[in-house]
Amino acid sequence: MGHARFLVITMTKGEPRAEGAVYEAPDGTRFIVRPARTRHEASIKSAAAGEGTRVFAVRPYWGMPAQGWVAADPEFWRVNPVVAAK
Repeated sequence: MGHARFLVITMTKGEPRAEGAVYEAPDGTRFIVRPARTRHEASIKSAAAGEGTRVFAVRPYWGMPAQGWVAADPEFWRVNPVVAAK
């Protein structure tokens, strides 16, 4: 995930049609998360996954990225205040 600029997330209550990290909510909704490096790659993955899929842009200045993510792509994460403070 450290090189991901986009996350392609599918919400479904059925069997996942796409590979990725799957998280299941208490109500049975499944969230399938797949990373993508470019918007084009994210669009292709989104179209293949079908209905219930959305593309989200990773914002490097939000949140607290894992150290491994920062190490994988330090230039991208340098605008993050937590990273900059270290």
